[in-house]
Amino acid sequence: MESSAMVSEGTTSEKIAVCTAELSCELHSLRAELYPPEAQKSFTRTYTTPEVEKILGVPQSTLRTLSIDGRGPVPERAKNGTRMYTLEQMKQLRHYLAVIRPDDALRLVPRRREGESIQIGSPSVL
Repeated sequence: MESSAMVSEGTTSEKIAVCTAELSCELHSLRAELYPPEAQKSFTRTYTTPEVEKILGVPQSTLRTLSIDGRGPVPERAKNGTRMYTLEQMKQLRHYLAVIRPDDALRLVPRRREGESIQIGSPSVL
């Protein structure tokens, strides 16, 4: 393929066609480099103990005790010593707490239980 820098002859339409083809190839290469077909989104945000406490409704002292005892997921530590939980660890923590706290299981892992019928809500009509 000719380089657009070398295209000095020909009609304007031909020049545009050459430049368009080159630009298309460059954009395709750039897209393949930045977004390869096997690429997957990842969620890398981490949550501090106070954030996990707020989201799960579990006291920080409980989270700290679980971490120290090695029960449930073990969070990474930030440079300042703060426990940092990933989204996957929070999910594991929900399920672990639901097992050891059956009374809180529905709140920790909200879902329809076996034997429950589907409940459909609709706005009331005036």
